Amino acid sequence: MAPDPTDDRRERTERVQAALRERGADALVLSKGVDQYYLSGFLTPPQKRHLFLIVPASGEPVFFAPEPYRRQLEESSWVETLYTWDDTEDPVARLRETVAAIGLEDADRILVNQGMWGMYVLDFRTVLGAEFDVATDLLMTLRQRKSERERDRIRDAASIADTVSEEVRSLDAVGMTENELAAEIEYRVRKHGATDKGTTQVQSGPNSAHPPHAYSDRTIEPGDPVIVDLGSRVDGYLSDQSRTVVYEGDPPAGFVDAFETVREAQEAAIDAIEPGVTGAAVDDVARSIIDDAGYEGQFLHVTGHGVGLGIHEPPYLMSGSYMDGGNEIPIEPGMVMTVEPAIYDDEWGIRIEDLVLVTDDGTERLTDSYHGWEPL
Repeated sequence: MAPDPTDDRRERTERVQAALRERGADALVLSKGVDQYYLSGFLTPPQKRHLFLIVPASGEPVFFAPEPYRRQLEESSWVETLYTWDDTEDPVARLRETVAAIGLEDADRILVNQGMWGMYVLDFRTVLGAEFDVATDLLMTLRQRKSERERDRIRDAASIADTVSEEVRSLDAVGMTENELAAEIEYRVRKHGATDKGTTQVQSGPNSAHPPHAYSDRTIEPGDPVIVDLGSRVDGYLSDQSRTVVYEGDPPAGFVDAFETVREAQEAAIDAIEPGVTGAAVDDVARSIIDDAGYEGQFLHVTGHGVGLGIHEPPYLMSGSYMDGGNEIPIEPGMVMTVEPAIYDDEWGIRIEDLVLVTDDGTERLTDSYHGWEPL
């Protein structure tokens, strides 16, 4: 019999409570999003409604939520205690009553998730005279290493993305706009069973030279390098991959040599991943190959990042340490991360991205759709 996911979430919550006691914090407050889901099983997008999971350092966690969410919370979460408010009430006044009911009115230190909106923090400050701090490292320390159940969800998401990647490579995409191809991707991701899409980017021709570009009404033309970045979400867990395709015609001058350099850099970086090394060290492997091949300054972003409930999580395969010091975190078995070296010219770009799971002695590649630049 498969283990009950409720047991995983209870155990995570107990570990969080132990960490709160070690840090001298009275409670952790999580607003809507993936951190709530990680501990409770309830997932809904952030929106302007006071809905919090309150985890005291000792005792049972509680939800504070609008009354219309009651049924969803009761069906999806193991957390039994629920305090609600309706639209005829002031939610801040009800929140004050709730923190008193659970014994937090005299709390000295409260931790909140990094993504909590400022308006919610300000509301809690009117209710509690406590010191507030961010719980990013506490939650991410738990979330970095995926359980076998989490790995299976990511494998499922990666498999769907592989299928869609190869399907869209067989389309007659010349003449389509980037918007149209992105819509085709997102439709197919859901059609193949994903709960939701992941990140979608379609970057054609000169747009492929700009990594942040999502998609636009530009028409794909013969000879265009097209970066197709896609993923899917299964039960909250994401996949992420990129392929660079020339759908028709000859690629630009210099493209093929640059493409092979990116392929080499990716393989070397994946081979370098093993328990104990840091993200900074893996980044150096990929970046050195690209620089030594004559493309110094043309690799414009990180070599990779963790993936799970969020699309960008520690550890980070990067040289800088500004992302929560995530590049110096020793890589451990159970971590899932992208490896996505790239080269960007003035008029075109190349990115090859795969998702890997760290094992006891290396990696398991989770995405493995066709890597070449030719269409299928």
